[in-house]
Order: sequence, then C-alpha cells, then structure tokens
Amino acid sequence: MEKIVVIKPSNKGLKEYAEKALSFFDSYRNKEIIVARGEDIPFIVEKLAKQKIKVFGIVGEDLFKEYTLDKESSVLFIVKKIEWNDKRALLGKPVLCLLGPSGKNIDSMLQKIKVCINAKYKNISNNYLKTLEAKGFILEKVYVNGQTENFIGKIADLAIDIVYSGSTIKELGISIYDKIFSSDFIIIGGKND
Repeated sequence: MEKIVVIKPSNKGLKEYAEKALSFFDSYRNKEIIVARGEDIPFIVEKLAKQKIKVFGIVGEDLFKEYTLDKESSVLFIVKKIEWNDKRALLGKPVLCLLGPSGKNIDSMLQKIKVCINAKYKNISNNYLKTLEAKGFILEKVYVNGQTENFIGKIADLAIDIVYSGSTIKELGISIYDKIFSSDFIIIGGKND
C-alpha cells in the first residue's frame, strides 16, 4: 500500500479542526504524521513533494495564501476545504483585519498613516494596503512578530492582524475598520509527478 506523509499544525487551538482534517486520511493505513508550525506547512509540503513523496498538509487558508503570494508554486494545490464555523470566533472564523482606534474609520485618518503589520501576513497585508495607497494614503509599514493591536496609538496609527475571539480588541477599545481575508481550514497537496 502507498505511504503518505501528513503534516499537521502544532497549534493547540487548531486541534479540533486538525482532527476533522485527519479523518480524511483514515483510509490510508500507511501514513506518517509530522507536526509543524502552521506557517511552515506549505513550505514543507512543497519540499517533500519535490522529493517525489506523496504529501498532504493541514493548514489555515490564510497561511496557504500568504505562502503562495510570496512565490509562484506549480506544486501546491487545495485538496479539500473545511468550513471554519466557530461560535467562539467574533467573525465565525479567523479574519485578517485592519484595526484602529474606536470612534474613527479609515476615512477619518490623516493621509499619512503608520501601520503595524503582523509579519506572518506581510504579503496579504501589502496587497491590501495597495488599495489604500491608490486612494492617496501615504503608509509607513512596521512589521512585528506576534500581536500588533497593542501598538495602536503607541508606535502605529493602525494595525493588521488576525482577529479570532475579539477579546483583545474589546480590551484595548479598538475597532475593526476592514476585513481583509477570511480563513477556512484546508488540506493541501503537493504534485510530485
């Protein structure tokens, strides 16, 4: 029987969705499960597929999109989408959002804006920010690893990051100005022919 490799995310918050996705592989008796950080999964799947290994990855659609925006890949493809529908999530699923001070919106901002961006989403964010630049905004981009919303009003006017439960934005008194990218959970494959 053919052996496959399945790369699953190490994030404990994704355990429920990872288990749903793993059930897709129940018919494969000869499988190896490897655990990796979500943002590394598309890279690993691509590398193993290029080595002619039958490989699949379980990952958030946002991380797959980010990876494929960074470079052209003729190897990766989406095998199955698992709808993310979580009542614990403010917007039902993880959503990359433009965040800013409550009581304002993007149109009430000055033309020159400093934006703090989660570096994990640099490509998706930069594509989105081009639309603001086309409207005449002059943007200074600051990239950080991890949570960005803490920097609103300190080192940046706005922030871009994933919103899940919304607890931090409520706690900090900030608002969602725009939804940039909604993410479902996906199984990706790598063409190895």
